[in-house]
Amino acid sequence: MRTNTTKAKLAEGKVVFGAIISRYAPDLVELFGAIGYEAARYYPDGHRGVGGGRAHDYGVGVSREESTRWVNAQLLVIPMIEETEAVDNLDAILTVSGIDVLHVASGDLGQSMGNPGAAAVRQLMRQAIPKIRAGGKLVGVGGNSPADAAGIAEFIKLGANFVTISSLGLLRLGAEDFRQRVQAAL
Repeated sequence: MRTNTTKAKLAEGKVVFGAIISRYAPDLVELFGAIGYEAARYYPDGHRGVGGGRAHDYGVGVSREESTRWVNAQLLVIPMIEETEAVDNLDAILTVSGIDVLHVASGDLGQSMGNPGAAAVRQLMRQAIPKIRAGGKLVGVGGNSPADAAGIAEFIKLGANFVTISSLGLLRLGAEDFRQRVQAAL
């Protein structure tokens, strides 16, 4: 069984970074939530459906009870704070047990604010990040430009310790940096 290294680093107080690689499918998330699947943990901590498969190392060399205990301990539950309504309800959200990280995403948060511009969104994030940490939860920040190292560092100083950056944005920034260094060397 594999240890969740992201969870281990967060437990050690380290900041973690990750690149989001996914497809846009909010309808599937809503559908599975409506039919009772958004469960993350197995019995006795939750009611996630138990299967064999990869999460349980295909049942090789470990009992179902042992593997479900292990998986429960390794899971990270990361709800997204993407709406002003969520920011307004942080006090209630912070009381929900089983949440590991509350992830504040600037793009969708800005959209819910009526797209007021990056400065206004960042200001709301500056308020939410310390409030989440003070509430005893870890804080993620997303929707950041990989070119904005100072802005990301500011969020980390405010308490964010789970930072996600667009993988394509990182690739673009690296490619631009490479091209500029080659041009400078010519």
